[in-house]
Amino acid sequence: MFIDRPQKELVGSVVFFPSHLVGGLKLKSEAMGERLAKRADGGASAPPSYLHPEVHATLVHAVPVEGEAVAVVAGGEGGGASSGGGRGGEGGRGVGINEEAVLAFLSEHRWPPGLRATFMTNVRKSTMRFFILDDSGSMITNDGKKTVTSGSVTKQISCTRFEELKGSVSFHIELARRGNIPTEFRFLNNCPVVKVGGADATPNGVNMLMDTLSGNPSGGTPLCRHINECTRQIRANEGQLRQNKTHAVLIICTDGESSDGDLANAMRPLEGLPVWVVVNLKTDEDRIVSYWNSIDEQLELEIDVLDDYASEAQECYAKNPWLTYSSAIHALREGGIRIKEFDLLDEGKLSLESCRFVCSMLLGGRVDDFPHPEVDFEAFRSYVSNRLETVPTVYSPVHKSLRPVIDINALSQCYGKRMCVIM
Repeated sequence: MFIDRPQKELVGSVVFFPSHLVGGLKLKSEAMGERLAKRADGGASAPPSYLHPEVHATLVHAVPVEGEAVAVVAGGEGGGASSGGGRGGEGGRGVGINEEAVLAFLSEHRWPPGLRATFMTNVRKSTMRFFILDDSGSMITNDGKKTVTSGSVTKQISCTRFEELKGSVSFHIELARRGNIPTEFRFLNNCPVVKVGGADATPNGVNMLMDTLSGNPSGGTPLCRHINECTRQIRANEGQLRQNKTHAVLIICTDGESSDGDLANAMRPLEGLPVWVVVNLKTDEDRIVSYWNSIDEQLELEIDVLDDYASEAQECYAKNPWLTYSSAIHALREGGIRIKEFDLLDEGKLSLESCRFVCSMLLGGRVDDFPHPEVDFEAFRSYVSNRLETVPTVYSPVHKSLRPVIDINALSQCYGKRMCVIM
């Protein structure tokens, strides 16, 4: 399936091609009206693809993905090619995202193919990214959890809250570094502000962050100051964000209450700005959970309060046992990529329409290629089962073992009879 929509819309985007077409293709840049690719083995030429004249740098990279290949169209009007096809200047920050490196990194972490594409599509819409990281003294409390793999064995083990934070944020630091994704990391106490990725990346910034994560947490919880500083940056770039139809993402990783003021008042200036807020709690203390839920209720903000990975997986399984809530889904959410269907996983059984969408997002391909389960559930079930054969298994903290991303038997049991569902 070759490009069938205007080329100008494809600049910097991720396009899926069937592996039988791409696997043997030699991809190269061609002028408008020439063929995009030819089979490397000298066989028949691939169908022609005509390039929009404003797509100046039409370099195409083929990155293998289980069962298919990803073609990343680079460059664009006035931009030329970057190392992976990004464009700069969106939202006041240079983007230049290295899409090939992002996809390779996510593949190393066993992300399903569709979820990789979902991340790539959405990360371009969040052109300002902030992580506020709690390194206060209470983070030394030993009631955290982290997932550890040794050889072929994966387990969740007990650790400090700060070790739990290290396990999750290290992923996002390396993703920003490898993918050149402009991201600002702010520890509350023991490290200067560090920018990773983009033209204004902090020299030696990644080492500074990792050194802080290897140290001991100490100090108070001055969340208000850091939120105020992030808010000022977002407001200064509001015009460009709206013009480019992009938004900022503010991720707050903490285990407590602010020690430097009223947090709801500090966050209220974010109301009305193009920003999505994620609160990643590093504790399950009822008092702290209630504190943050109360703040959520007081504000007119797009906000998602996340529990730890294991707790979110349990809540998902209770309502939607056909889906394995993997570390990839959790990392996607804690990194500020908002998918409405994932927000609904712990609220009730998804509708068949939402189930179909989630399956396409995890397994890859267009949602319209999946038979509609309300029209022919068996055809849908068979199609999902066939696609699962090319997707790696993932760790389930519920079952404490590797599982398919979708449990076919549970899928049939959940949707074999009509039930009340979350639309």
